[in-house]
Amino acid sequence: MKNNFTSSEVICDDCGKSFKIKKLKTKWIDDNVQRTYFICLYCKKEYTSFYKDKRIRKNIKKIDDLQRQYDEIIQENKEIMQELREKYEGD
Repeated sequence: MKNNFTSSEVICDDCGKSFKIKKLKTKWIDDNVQRTYFICLYCKKEYTSFYKDKRIRKNIKKIDDLQRQYDEIIQENKEIMQELREKYEGD
């Protein structure tokens, strides 16, 4: 699953300065849960973006697999459409 947070511009609630999120950081909370967050570049306040556990990681893997399958089907359809275009063009 691609990360859409980086390059987002945010305003810090504490210091009021605007900055772009350059990198999300990840920290294990316990054996199962990860916390993903970013830090204000100016005052160092931490902002939690999301938490992931085993269930979420499993679902993200499923989504990634489905996205790959989707991309393969799209490519296959493009190839079939090109074959059809070549076969029937000019009729």
